[in-house]
Amino acid sequence: MKVYKYRSGNEYLDRDLKSIVENYFYAPIAENLNDPCETLVYADKIRHQTKLFTTLFGEKVKLDDFHNVLDGFIKNKQKLGIYSLSKTYSDELLWAHYANNHTGFCIEYDFETLLEQVTFCNFYPLNVEYSKEPPQIELNDVYTKDDKQIFKKIAGTKSTRWSYEEELRIITDKSGEQDYNFSAVTAIYFGYRMPEKDKDKIMSALKGRNISYYQITLKEKSYSFIREKVVDTYLESEQYLFKYYRKQNSKNTDIIDYEIIEKKYNRAINKINLTIKLDSKLSETELEDLGNQLKSKLYRRTEIVYIFYHLKQIKKHNTAWAITHFLPKEKTIEILGLKLEEEIKFKNKINKESREVLGHWMDETFLNSLLTLFEENGKTYLETLYRDESKLIKEQIVSKVKGGIKYEDIDNQHGEYIIIDQKGVLKYYSENGLFNEIEKIKP
Repeated sequence: MKVYKYRSGNEYLDRDLKSIVENYFYAPIAENLNDPCETLVYADKIRHQTKLFTTLFGEKVKLDDFHNVLDGFIKNKQKLGIYSLSKTYSDELLWAHYANNHTGFCIEYDFETLLEQVTFCNFYPLNVEYSKEPPQIELNDVYTKDDKQIFKKIAGTKSTRWSYEEELRIITDKSGEQDYNFSAVTAIYFGYRMPEKDKDKIMSALKGRNISYYQITLKEKSYSFIREKVVDTYLESEQYLFKYYRKQNSKNTDIIDYEIIEKKYNRAINKINLTIKLDSKLSETELEDLGNQLKSKLYRRTEIVYIFYHLKQIKKHNTAWAITHFLPKEKTIEILGLKLEEEIKFKNKINKESREVLGHWMDETFLNSLLTLFEENGKTYLETLYRDESKLIKEQIVSKVKGGIKYEDIDNQHGEYIIIDQKGVLKYYSENGLFNEIEKIKP
């Protein structure tokens, strides 16, 4: 579902644009909204209902404590954040009232993506209901397990005079800036009277995000507004995220793909663990740069961000190739596996290989080594060359098994062995089964 936020632009353009660039929306408290009747609720009914208990059970039932809690609960509504949205981008009154007489712009969000939890606040989405009278808090509202019911009465009910807005809201349990997934912004609509320089400023600031742009215009011979597609001036810009651009020189750029394959968020301590699959290796400087981008663009206000990088060529990953960890006052960047220069050194050795080789594999997960299967004098050997130039060579027992060819140390005492499948993937096995897979290095 698409939802819309009208913005005034003009002297507030930099402020409004900053929030999109930094991927947050601002949820103000009720008293800062334009309707003075926001969060207007009454508790007459619930007070009357509770007084019935004293009539039925006499003085044994004391309700003062309950009423004090109720008063405090209603008073706490002042701390709630309210982010107001609309279901339409083409209402002339919304453009006039909230987009500075059609000179501002309108943000289109994908509502489900906007609600993804990337912050420590709770989000309560709801459709605004319109009523002739302010709502009443009742016993059923207090004892229900559905939080939305009480939030709808406190912050999701407005006078019927506002019904033209077709409003949805995100209620937050704390007011202020709320981070969101940047891909929630799917389009920008330019107001009918928006200056051209402001349109260009928006497209320039949001380049590389795959955002669509539209111009609001009048439908011929009607009072209706329609949209017309606008060509993005910065369409060929580098992608905002999910590609890393390694600058080689002024003319050449390497593009390194990566993918976030797992996210684990601990909202109690405002922490997230990210697992990322890299297309190829980065240097420590590049890892720091990429980590900084992920932290600032996705998790700006998350205090602890642990990033674990895995390499695409390693099929089964139990340990990370590298880490980038962010703490409030500390940052750790460490390559745990083979560095790029160490990999190049191993590949140079492969290029100079003169033996009868069956295949080469780089083990990035445990021993950080180059594995070479070769034949000599009718026998098969597995050589493990470590990063410090030391090596271990073991004669192998070779046998055909289901799924490939099995290689086992001739003096195997631990029950471990490897199987090379038809695609050349090296698979480590122990008594507990498969525990690692490595792709063959292509010649």
